[in-house]
Amino acid sequence: NYGLRSNGGQLDFLYTAGVNVFHEAITNAIELATGSWQHVGFTYTFGTGSSFVHYRDGVSRAYTWSPGNGNAAPDQLNTLFTIGSWDDAASYGDWDGRIAEVILVKGFALTANQLLALARGAPLRAVYFANLQGYWPLWGVASPEPDLSGNGNNGTVTGAVLADHPPVGRYTPQPDQRSF
Repeated sequence: NYGLRSNGGQLDFLYTAGVNVFHEAITNAIELATGSWQHVGFTYTFGTGSSFVHYRDGVSRAYTWSPGNGNAAPDQLNTLFTIGSWDDAASYGDWDGRIAEVILVKGFALTANQLLALARGAPLRAVYFANLQGYWPLWGVASPEPDLSGNGNNGTVTGAVLADHPPVGRYTPQPDQRSF
């Protein structure tokens, strides 16, 4: 019931708040260039549209809520969490490009400095996450793709092609190291 997608080069975060009731925060300009790795991050408190902040390569980017305003509570559905594609790709589209290192945090908003550090290649252990729900490095060497958060949310890889990984380090769990 929520996702991040590429929509003609613009970044689009969306969620559902009822049957066919969508709330979408889409960047105001073409954000994604082809042929290079880029870091994408966002923070958002569901139900508070003004809390949404989108970052590309550690820099906050302008966006517009349309449709919706981000102030509605999301559906509480028991649906699959997908990375790169919706269950019904024909209706919503796939992510057009490579994806690496997906991090899902609940109940904790990353700061601008934390997102900038991740964008610059800091290892995940350098940024403290009290409520890490999932971490998928997407190295592409195993299926299911392991969830290294410790929560066991391993994922099945389908339709992917093995490619060079972006220039970031491998994750080593050390939850008490904090640098921000």
